[in-house]
Amino acid sequence: MTHFENERFAQLFERWDELKQQIEASNGPSTAYIVEGIVLFKELLALGGTSSETPTTEVVFDENEARHYVLLPLNGIERLNYIESSMKHRHAFIQLDALFIETKKRVARLRVMNK
Repeated sequence: MTHFENERFAQLFERWDELKQQIEASNGPSTAYIVEGIVLFKELLALGGTSSETPTTEVVFDENEARHYVLLPLNGIERLNYIESSMKHRHAFIQLDALFIETKKRVARLRVMNK
């Protein structure tokens, strides 16, 4: 079993799918849901680890290591900063969803490559 087959990845993506449905059903993005989505996304990044470390069970997002996370999508930090500064805007939700989609694809690719 590779690191990227960890069940926690699936749980985080499932929770995002639930949040996404709640956001779409509500009258615009709720700041509380977006904050929870950001926390989930950061946990995903930390769970994937950095390019300079061996994967660990300790999952703590480190702002200083953020650019080195293996699962970080293109322009991920800039996009995350935008989301954090614009949580009430619909585009923040759209960007957060795009980050989850791209990260899910990256997890799948790394799972196959590391078999």
